[in-house]
Amino acid sequence: MSIGMHTQVEIAAARAEKKTWEAEDLGEPSASLFLGNLSWSIDEESIRKLFEGCGEIQRIKWHERDGQFTGKAFLDFDSVESATKAAAKGGQDLKGRPVRITFSKGGNNGGGAGAKNAGGRQERPYKPQGEKPDGCVELFCGNLPWSVDDDKIADFFKDCGTVTATRWLNDKETGDFKGVGWVTFSSTEEVDKAVEMGGEQLDGRPIRIDYAGQKKEKGAWGGGGSW
Repeated sequence: MSIGMHTQVEIAAARAEKKTWEAEDLGEPSASLFLGNLSWSIDEESIRKLFEGCGEIQRIKWHERDGQFTGKAFLDFDSVESATKAAAKGGQDLKGRPVRITFSKGGNNGGGAGAKNAGGRQERPYKPQGEKPDGCVELFCGNLPWSVDDDKIADFFKDCGTVTATRWLNDKETGDFKGVGWVTFSSTEEVDKAVEMGGEQLDGRPIRIDYAGQKKEKGAWGGGGSW
């Protein structure tokens, strides 16, 4: 009997400890929130559904490191009141994982930890910095939205030329899209035009572009998804 009671106490203590990130250290209230512990399959629709009724979400910014989603995001609401209502959702299930929520000091003004990360990404060039390989007809594209498909990428580059092929990088174990891919054009002259699209928005995300070709061969860009 005593062993059972002891076990129950340990379980209760563990549950209490698990709740600490949900109820404490939310930070100073602001109109922006930081979200953590997000599923790799998270999408904008799921986030908006979770916070439905809290207020207007003006911006969703996915946090990335080296072009890869880190399971974190920043949300800007229309008011501190709306964000405070949304912060109360901490710990609720979102795509099978309890979402972690704290206030972010970044907001729309670019300060705080969230904006520091965002600033780091902005400093990284969206257009190729290296030389173009001879006869290059393929580009590497990063920071792609989860909604991208062959038709959308072809439409994105429609003023540059004809997209003849696409390849998307997916996680080998889960099959989840990793936000990067390769786009092939019908001529190297079209590639010259397409690289100028670096930084342009596709479904709300600025696209990062680099030359493919020799770099992409065997392990340089592939499976590791290091970009």
